[in-house]
Amino acid sequence: MRSVDQLGGQTGHWSDLVGTKKGQEIHAEQRGRTPDGRTTILKIRYFDIQPNHFSWVADRSEDGGVTWAREYVRIEATRHVATPAGQ
Repeated sequence: MRSVDQLGGQTGHWSDLVGTKKGQEIHAEQRGRTPDGRTTILKIRYFDIQPNHFSWVADRSEDGGVTWAREYVRIEATRHVATPAGQ
């Protein structure tokens, strides 16, 4: 998997993600560097995956995994059916 790192303020920067399926969840790890050269790690978990919804949470470390900010980012994604204009 690949992703644009917008959390680090680096639009256009690509980071590799390694993901695995664990039961009904998908776990991925994204590694990158801050502008000052520190190693950043996001541990991402996709869960409650349904046809029209999923939850996504990421823990973040900016010191190579020594300390962690739990649930640094959380997303609740829902798909809505588009309705034609004027209805």
